[in-house]
Amino acid sequence: MKSTLYFRALRPFSFPTSIIPITIGTFWEIGSGVNWPIYLITLLCGIAIHGGTNLTNDYYDFIRGVDTVNSFGSSKLLPLQIIPPRNILIFAVMSFSFAFILSLILGILTSYKVTVIAVIGILAGYFYTGFPLQLKYRALGPVLVFLMMGPLLVKAGGLTQLGYSDWDLILISIPIACLVSIILQANDLRDKRWDKRSGVTTFAILFGYSMACKIFTITGLVAFLLIPIFVSQGLLPYFTMITWLLLPKFFAVNRKIYKGTSSLMLNIDIEMTKLYSLFGVIIIFSILI
Repeated sequence: MKSTLYFRALRPFSFPTSIIPITIGTFWEIGSGVNWPIYLITLLCGIAIHGGTNLTNDYYDFIRGVDTVNSFGSSKLLPLQIIPPRNILIFAVMSFSFAFILSLILGILTSYKVTVIAVIGILAGYFYTGFPLQLKYRALGPVLVFLMMGPLLVKAGGLTQLGYSDWDLILISIPIACLVSIILQANDLRDKRWDKRSGVTTFAILFGYSMACKIFTITGLVAFLLIPIFVSQGLLPYFTMITWLLLPKFFAVNRKIYKGTSSLMLNIDIEMTKLYSLFGVIIIFSILI
């Protein structure tokens, strides 16, 4: 069915990286007294921006020759000619438009700042690979993702509930921002050969494989090391220390990255998303209990 194919094009396995920061911002600000309709609209808005970004990324990666039948990472719907490129781009515009409408509703019901954040997110999502900026191809992907899917989304979660948010949320967002950034770094490392052939400059190409691996490790460790610091300062509950049980899983992924074998790194984005999701869910539950 076509609807199933278009849903696949959205790459829904990646949506936790939007859901978790919004949820952390929501519950950290207000605890269990959440305005659920507002929270759900915020989630839909974030997911719509994320979906539009994934679709735009697939479209421009295909146009640039980055995504082929033999490369990794995309939905493969365009290289396999299952869906016409034009349809993917139209679907992306629809997804971004839906997000903008939801942001206007949130702006009216909560704070105009939410609409501003959503517009920034839509523009960042399009220009991630879209003309003329194409930030991913200028090795700015991990930095953009760090900012947009860390501080920006967490801040948005708090704003929609109270109309304002505590600046401590920016600090709280850093660990998950680090982890979402290295999901992209892992993709860049896995796809280095294909990206280089296409003439684009990603994070891994700019720094070289060895240095990019080191940056991956350091960024991931920062996410874990910040947890006890935030706990000691009262920003996060003691229960959050359970995230450290995920360190062996992080090191297992890290070993695959350093080996650089294509077969080992085939689903590295999904593995990292699972690690990120567990990390984020622990933070959410620690805030609630």
